[in-house]
Amino acid sequence: MNLQELKNLSPAERATLLATKAIGSDEITYTITMTPEEILAYRERLVGLALEKQAIDDEFSDVKESFKQRLKPVVRAFNETLSSLRTGTKAVFGIVHRVPDYDTRTVYFVTEFGEILSKRAMQPEERQLTLNRQEAAI
Repeated sequence: MNLQELKNLSPAERATLLATKAIGSDEITYTITMTPEEILAYRERLVGLALEKQAIDDEFSDVKESFKQRLKPVVRAFNETLSSLRTGTKAVFGIVHRVPDYDTRTVYFVTEFGEILSKRAMQPEERQLTLNRQEAAI
């Protein structure tokens, strides 16, 4: 049987011949060459799909941005809380005083509740006693 001649047979003859000669049949997806008219139709369809896709992408970006804005404060609070749990400390906003110790040339950072947070070496401008500082010490 010459398979090239199948194209020349009528649809009924082709179906009969294939049914008798084939050892099996499967439904599969395969490709065929498109005609110029089909190519033009697909191009028009592609343009329409591209416009629709762009509109949906724009809408998605707007919605996504609004959700990002809603999510930012929650993520910030979550990260601060997680950090506090990991370190066992919490962030507090309050007044911290720089208290100098001229004998050790150290500046202590003390909270308004008297707790020493940290210390560092004095900077050159902090080492000089001024009249105002001396009067305050008296």
